Amino acid sequence: MDGVYVDAGARILPGDGERVTVRVEAPQVDSPTAVRYAWKSWGPAPLFNDAELPALPYAG
Repeated sequence: MDGVYVDAGARILPGDGERVTVRVEAPQVDSPTAVRYAWKSWGPAPLFNDAELPALPYAG
């Protein structure tokens, strides 16, 4: 992992009710190895679950 992060688009794919998949894509990255979400201090998180709770910040 080179530690370089770029802006990416994300789509929530249908799941089984318990789990969902978030597909993250960036055209300039051939083989992504890590994703960060809501890791900056900028406004409300734009990803919510069915209970209207925001997703927790993530880096991994």
